[in-house]
Amino acid sequence: MRSNLYQFLGQVNVFNETDRRLAGSVAVAGPDGESRLDETFELISSRTDTGDGQPFATHDDVWDGSGAYEVTVDMADDVDSQSRVTETVEIDTPDEQRLAVVVGGAGVDDPVDFRVGESLSEFVPTATTETTS
Repeated sequence: MRSNLYQFLGQVNVFNETDRRLAGSVAVAGPDGESRLDETFELISSRTDTGDGQPFATHDDVWDGSGAYEVTVDMADDVDSQSRVTETVEIDTPDEQRLAVVVGGAGVDDPVDFRVGESLSEFVPTATTETTS
């Protein structure tokens, strides 16, 4: 399973689990406060869209060491009344850990869920999420 994670996922991954296209941006600030990622995305729906594009975006070369990284996701259109979500994630093993940002995932309370793990089966929810509408 671990080789599959490295083959398909980057260090930061955004997944669209909503029933519509999703546009926005993802930004990551490192433990030193410096920007490590600031990218836009436009993702098709993994449930309803068969058009061109992907339901996920991957980004590498984000972690520059162990520490707390602040991740902000801005969405062009509200998802469950939220347009911006910020969370701090702790990365202990930067060569192995990945972040999944799941928007509109089934079975979660928040419209955006942040999960850190070393394999697909190990993605677990992280600390408290701050939302802004």
